[in-house]
Amino acid sequence: MKKNHDLGARLSTPQVILGWCYLPVYLFLLGWGIQKLFGILGLEGSPLMLNSVFFCTNFAVVVLGFASWLKRSFRSFTEHFWAFIQTLILGFALYYFTQLILSTALMLIFGEKSAVNNEVVGGLVYENSTLMALFLILLAPLTEEVLIRGVVFGSLHKVNRYLAYVASILLFSFMHVWQYFVALDFVTAVYNLCLYLPAGIALGWTYEKSGTIWCPVVLHAIINAIAYGVMIAL
Repeated sequence: MKKNHDLGARLSTPQVILGWCYLPVYLFLLGWGIQKLFGILGLEGSPLMLNSVFFCTNFAVVVLGFASWLKRSFRSFTEHFWAFIQTLILGFALYYFTQLILSTALMLIFGEKSAVNNEVVGGLVYENSTLMALFLILLAPLTEEVLIRGVVFGSLHKVNRYLAYVASILLFSFMHVWQYFVALDFVTAVYNLCLYLPAGIALGWTYEKSGTIWCPVVLHAIINAIAYGVMIAL
């Protein structure tokens, strides 16, 4: 494991600029742009088709734009394999117990509320489970971890590690819920935002502790795989 909160391989300046410039595109503009493009071309895009283009586009941008950094970060994974595994296990334990405590607190405070994003994703899984498994377990974790942990957490960590945690955790929650805000009342919106706090905490911790972006990528994939398995079982 890395010492003194060393994040290991650092993004180059052009990659940091690319990441911060692409972040608003990823959050707000790309989905809207894909819908507009389908309309201009006269194509009828189903939610699954639109999400397929969205996930694949983001994955392509991340792989092409951050390939050199991902390779350098991968060396930290191979050189400290057992420390990687230890951090991964502890990170999952941190996520699990934080999630358990928070879910109990949310139930006591808010009562039973719907997890809106999970319902939407569950509908897409029902439509095409194989394709959604690819997106949720492979493409989304790499994309989100590069942008949120690699770019946001990594950039702010140089300034203040606590700021890096707060900003990345809040942004991670926001990115999963903001598109539903119009349809939600305030209490339900807050409830849905809180659902992603445990993952945001654990993913940031695993990145800082392991010194390689691949640790939160793998943990994120595991978390999504479990959620996917639950959706398939229901």
